[in-house]
Amino acid sequence: AGLLALAVHRSPTTGGVFASYGSLVDVRAAVAGATVGFAGPRVVELTLGTRLPPGSHTAESAYAAGLVDALIDEEEEQAWVEAVLGLRPAPLTPRFSPGEELPPVTSAWQEVHRARAPGRPSGFDWAALLCDSWVDLHGVDPVVRAGLARFEDRPLVVVAFDRHAADGRPTPAGFRLAQRAAATAARLRLPVLTLIDTPGAHMGPEAEAGGIAGEIARTMAAFDTAGEVSVAVCVGEGGSGGALALGHTDRLLVLEHAVFSVIAPEGAAAILERDASKAPEVAEKLKLTSRDLLALGIVDEVVPERVDAVRAAVRRAFDEAQPGDRLRRADAATERWVR
Repeated sequence: AGLLALAVHRSPTTGGVFASYGSLVDVRAAVAGATVGFAGPRVVELTLGTRLPPGSHTAESAYAAGLVDALIDEEEEQAWVEAVLGLRPAPLTPRFSPGEELPPVTSAWQEVHRARAPGRPSGFDWAALLCDSWVDLHGVDPVVRAGLARFEDRPLVVVAFDRHAADGRPTPAGFRLAQRAAATAARLRLPVLTLIDTPGAHMGPEAEAGGIAGEIARTMAAFDTAGEVSVAVCVGEGGSGGALALGHTDRLLVLEHAVFSVIAPEGAAAILERDASKAPEVAEKLKLTSRDLLALGIVDEVVPERVDAVRAAVRRAFDEAQPGDRLRRADAATERWVR
């Protein structure tokens, strides 16, 4: 396994240090108020003859741009380092937890609505419920969260969607963070857990200009080449390519009342019927419920929506899966369909 590398950027962190090993480590923090940047502010102003805007070349601006993973005070430095090294637990706090067991539904469209319920735990909530410790791999997209975590006694890398952030749709930057997480896991030879809950990737003009399709493709490729075991859990809505990229894992689990589909019902209705209002009828045809997915061989297991059941299923998946099962599951599902 590769050795975990970390850095704390104090003031100043500039020039060749920031342009070499300072930016190549796995995890990095910056001390609040520190000068951080490739060229020091004085060099920039005297060379270019222009004054920098307030806040430029600071730890705060580096954090806002996703260049460092944590913004810390000097007295927090030791605690952060110990958390990164797994010497100190740093648990997350979930905002939502699973409620009482819900009655069965009678249609796929009702299941879609249940998966989209406002108070339903999203991927990041499940990360908090499952992981004993978490150190952020920071990005600029609030919908995609990644971290170095511990699941029981197992160190791993986790990527989790947060449906309750923004509109729940990951941007190109979010997928780049997922790629970074996958690369970090590969270098450190750590298993990967993904927690899926999104209506789909962002589809606006900014996302198109940012290369959303290519970033989804590169994310799927990063998970395809992972050398260690990977497990995904669809905890809510697994919509479109945004979900498929993080579901390309050796084990794919789905919660009992989650849904997973190559396209959201509204999008499918817009394509097939030229009328998004026909989504309820199209949802039935997509076979997106947990029961349908298991019958088709798309997922490996349907899991009851309890923390103990999900924890046990994830533990079992990591213990039993082998790298490469991600391809075997897809091949088996295809063969079943062809027959």
